Amino acid sequence: MKLNLYILSARRTPVGTFLGSLKNFGPVELGVIVAEAALKDSKVSGEEICHSIFGNVCSSSSADGPYLARHIALKAGVRVSAGSLNVNRLCGSGFEAIVQANTFASEGPCLVGGAENMSLTPLFIRNAREGFKFAQPPATIDSLWEALNDKHAKMSMGETAERLAQEYSITREDCDRWALMSHQRASKAEKDGKFLKEIVPVTLADGKIFDKEEHIRHESSAEKLAKLKPVFKGVTTAGNASGMNDAGAALVVADEAFAKKWSQTTGLKPLAKIIGVVSVGCDPTRMGIGPVAAIRKLSDEIQWDYSKLDYIEVNEAFAAQVLSVKKELKLSDAQLNPHGSGISLGHPLGATGARISSHIAHLIASGELKRAIGSACIGGGQGIAVAFEAV
Repeated sequence: MKLNLYILSARRTPVGTFLGSLKNFGPVELGVIVAEAALKDSKVSGEEICHSIFGNVCSSSSADGPYLARHIALKAGVRVSAGSLNVNRLCGSGFEAIVQANTFASEGPCLVGGAENMSLTPLFIRNAREGFKFAQPPATIDSLWEALNDKHAKMSMGETAERLAQEYSITREDCDRWALMSHQRASKAEKDGKFLKEIVPVTLADGKIFDKEEHIRHESSAEKLAKLKPVFKGVTTAGNASGMNDAGAALVVADEAFAKKWSQTTGLKPLAKIIGVVSVGCDPTRMGIGPVAAIRKLSDEIQWDYSKLDYIEVNEAFAAQVLSVKKELKLSDAQLNPHGSGISLGHPLGATGARISSHIAHLIASGELKRAIGSACIGGGQGIAVAFEAV
């Protein structure tokens, strides 16, 4: 689908590692931090926002999770009469929240993004409302692990990556090589200041300032990765798969008419524009291959040759998965994930697409890129791809 959305601002927290610095920040709290920063950067007042749309997958990670988009908006100063929408397209939720603004942008600018705290996902007991026999309580269930298993496909997300590894002849060495490169690229990007303009520092409970990526393994090595045991009896290990993470990201987006008036009034220029999005389904047992069809269809619709793009980020759910996409699309090492992705930067589910979008928007605004695609595979068998362009 062709779009014409303008990104007026984009901010995100550093990505916290599982049970790390952001472990006690609920998703609404993370969303408010980045929403306030995005609104301030854009000079768009809360009274002007017509809709708030936020991606979130683990809604049970906080009591106010079901109210996420609404509470973020109200706490960030958005007018009471503005509408709100929670979005759950699983790993594509952050992208979906942004492009959903196309539905409402004719009414005014939208506050969009994603927020996730995977550290706070609860353990719970099913079927306990009617009680249970004395001394025979039902088993506790890990809601996070359940979310990473597709009951229809009868496979965990990791097992779908193993299937792709077999299909595309991807070895453990291939996966570890890619994982190491992801960490090295993300580490270099951070040192080069590639993330500075998008990151909102977070003040922690002890007064310390959290302003650096927490999931990057700066000292990773081939030797360290090789020592890790396979998780699914194949090529996937904890070292060559994405992390479970906590983060928030928010953008202010608008249609062309508002963006023009806004530029004249503020003297600011949009960071980038979004010109298209495609979401497609695929075989749930080959979940990770979803970006292939999405990127191909998107490129056809907007008449781009993706092979000539300098920057394509396909979220790294698993090294085996992203390498399968790379092989199928014949992407080069140089153009795919130049600054790292899910393996090194982490994968905070509902926030990931918004994190990727924020990063691409700032790269375009800095003049480093003219065109780029952000994409993700999606649990249950889907793929999403979004096209970004300089204004």
